[in-house]
Amino acid sequence: MRLRRFWLRVVAGWLVAAAVTDLILPEWSNVIAGPALAVAYGTAGILMLKKRRILLGRERAAWQLVGIGLLLGSAGVAAVAIAHLAVPGLPAFGPLDAFFLGGYAFTLTGLSLLPHIRTETSSRIRLLLDGLVGSLALGTLVWVFLIDHLLDELSRASPFERWVGSAYQIFDLAALVVLMLVAVRRSTFRFDPRVVAAGIAAGCQAAADILYFQRGVGSSFEEADPVYGLYLLAAGGFLFAAARLERTPRPRDYARRPAPWFTLVAPYGAAGALAGITAVRLVGSQLDTTTRFLLLVTFMVVALVVLRQAIAIRENRELVEKDRADLVSSISHELRTPLTAVVGYLDVLAEMDLSDEERKEMMETVRQQAGYLTRIVSDLVTLARQDPEGLGISRRKVPVVELVEAAVSSVDGASEQTKVDVPDHLWASVDPERIQQALVNLISNAQRYGRGRIQVVGAGIGDTVTIEVHDDGPGVPRRYQELIWQRFERGPNRLNATQPGSGIGLAIVDMIAKAHGGTAEYRRSELLGGACFSITLPGARAVARVVRSPLPAR
Repeated sequence: MRLRRFWLRVVAGWLVAAAVTDLILPEWSNVIAGPALAVAYGTAGILMLKKRRILLGRERAAWQLVGIGLLLGSAGVAAVAIAHLAVPGLPAFGPLDAFFLGGYAFTLTGLSLLPHIRTETSSRIRLLLDGLVGSLALGTLVWVFLIDHLLDELSRASPFERWVGSAYQIFDLAALVVLMLVAVRRSTFRFDPRVVAAGIAAGCQAAADILYFQRGVGSSFEEADPVYGLYLLAAGGFLFAAARLERTPRPRDYARRPAPWFTLVAPYGAAGALAGITAVRLVGSQLDTTTRFLLLVTFMVVALVVLRQAIAIRENRELVEKDRADLVSSISHELRTPLTAVVGYLDVLAEMDLSDEERKEMMETVRQQAGYLTRIVSDLVTLARQDPEGLGISRRKVPVVELVEAAVSSVDGASEQTKVDVPDHLWASVDPERIQQALVNLISNAQRYGRGRIQVVGAGIGDTVTIEVHDDGPGVPRRYQELIWQRFERGPNRLNATQPGSGIGLAIVDMIAKAHGGTAEYRRSELLGGACFSITLPGARAVARVVRSPLPAR
């Protein structure tokens, strides 16, 4: 361990000395910087391959690929240095570039695996699109200002030089894509200096190669005069990443966080610069008036679309925050009343001397309120599943009348108000707990919004079972009849804080019905004149059994 640290300090000092020499005595750069680069790249690659054994999964494969790429780069630098001494006037591009191109391929593949994204597919696609926007814009700018004017010179070069030069530009553009992906990534780790150092190193490497390409087409290695300063920065970045490889950052304590500003500036700043330069060149172009007008209007439309999308994202964020606040307010209101009653009665039971009859009455009230709390929590858990198929329906044959009676007895005060009209011979193959949960929600709504009368009707037609809950209330206004099935939607009572309700009951009913392959519907009650909510379950009708086993009330 001490030897390794000593060697790292020696190599780091060598890189610093080479950088100083390149600034003060550039004629000595090939003598000092070349060997420093070979040693630094080789040391970083060996460290990555050795330390990768302590890593796991995708991260292990990523750093292994980067290490292999650095070793190939080290071999290429050493081979070029030897060839430069042995062959006077060594061309800037030659067979030895195969080392660098291979190293590029391994390194970029490894870097592309480094973003530790653990999120849904849509978010990964969005991040990929962000990275492509930035890299295409930045790559286009690089091409226009640095590479485009070299195409004529490249066309006059030898076929081998054209092939190698084109390959370098492809890898440089790929490096831009990878850098943008790393910049906009959403990591499951805290700040990762290894990834930052490797990304900066790859950027310096790409910039140095682009400059070398500008000078090297049709020239010798000596005339191309590599920009050793950038290459030394790249080697230092990779060496730093390799030295800290075993120091894996701690995972984040939270699953999501606001996107940092640079994740937008990085890709879309380059896109904005590209659009601005395009507009400037368009104004000064020699195109006819109609073509120029069409291009300018197209540019304005794209800008307006981007602006509109940004505003839509902000509106969506505000809507999510509002829905969250409404949910907290609604649920806290729903839970506060029964909790207050439970705590109050328990305090009375603990502090006052009561008769057995009074104590029994209070305990019954506490039990009822606790049951109400249990139903709310059960509904919330069910609603959190979102997908009806995730409810885990467990079917068994039960008499429908027992389901209805159990649901009625579970709602406080509903037994005196409710008329049950369900044939004894009507049986259904359903999940009794879930169907009872749905019926409790419908009966509770009928009790809350009705005027005192409730009627539950059950019928079987063919293999379909239908259960209807009627009340004598005002019903649901037409404009809310589709909205009431959405989560947290309370229809005409959405702004009425005096009317209790969380807006999740009907969403639960709809989800349970769909999980059984059925539907939940609303219509005006022809029996009592109020609302009629029904659950229709195709293929649920079962043959009646001889013995009835009563269901326990929830």
